Amino acid sequence: MLPRSRRIHCTVILLLILAVPFASCRLGNSPVTKISRVRFSPFLDAVQPDVTPPVWPEGSKIIATLITASSLNIGYSHASDDNGIVNYKILVNGAWDGMLHMDNSYYADNMFGMSSLPSNTTYTFQIIAVDPFGNQSVGPSATFSTAPQNCAGYEACLVFMASYHGIAYPGATIVLVGTFSNSGQDPIRVLGMNVTGDFGSYIKEGPVLSTGQTANRTVNVVIPSNETLGPHMIDFFVSWQYQKIIDQLWYFGSNFWKNSTLTVVSRPSSTQLPGTSNRLRSLGWLTGMLAGVMSYGWLIIAPYTVLVSLGSIMVVKRDMRKREALRKASVN
Repeated sequence: MLPRSRRIHCTVILLLILAVPFASCRLGNSPVTKISRVRFSPFLDAVQPDVTPPVWPEGSKIIATLITASSLNIGYSHASDDNGIVNYKILVNGAWDGMLHMDNSYYADNMFGMSSLPSNTTYTFQIIAVDPFGNQSVGPSATFSTAPQNCAGYEACLVFMASYHGIAYPGATIVLVGTFSNSGQDPIRVLGMNVTGDFGSYIKEGPVLSTGQTANRTVNVVIPSNETLGPHMIDFFVSWQYQKIIDQLWYFGSNFWKNSTLTVVSRPSSTQLPGTSNRLRSLGWLTGMLAGVMSYGWLIIAPYTVLVSLGSIMVVKRDMRKREALRKASVN
């Protein structure tokens, strides 16, 4: 058993330890002496809320990666946050479906797709970055349209749409994007996309497209520093070929030409959002089509007709030989 003095000493220490949590309290209306709060663990400290929204990098954009008569696939830039976690709200024509889409850093762009859509219909996409604390940052937007349905049943059908990234102001550089879609049944190769305007002339070799495939070609267009504000005419000329299914040879498609307008605006302020993707005014879809299966059905029908004719001739000759043999036998 401990000596009496040692027991008193331990009791005093125990009472002091128990008194620490109540050192800042008041008993009734009597003030007590306050002591500094003792930090027993960092987990007892209050968590400071995060009020910093995600950040979109300069030049953030949305691009079309696949467009058909019934589907739209897009890619959009990555945002960043000090917590290292970013999710995205995707608004389609201003409506959010309530889902948060995860960031996929494995790819250069995040991806999103829609299917079972009506043909020749316009959709506007808006991307909003969200961090784990609910802070939001509005990102790029873009407008695209599904392809027209008039390609159905055509052996060769090339659909083309032009848009641009950036803000077209004097002295700026915008990225003109030509989107090519093979909506027919034959392979297609685009020989060239020629773009001409008062800012100069550009030629870009096009892609080779299998059935149902979509690909983009881009041209960096420099807006002259002395360019006047307002609409400016742009001419597009697209030449292409298609490969027939039957003979595997390449034939020239019906080249198509279209003009559009690009509106030059005043230089934006430093607080304006990065340039987004915009469809060129009055352009719409440009479609080059060739006749359907019956256009070269003669390649199938002609050999069949020849075979039938040869068969008929052989049958007639055989009957003639039989008749001649019977006639000789009756004479003898």
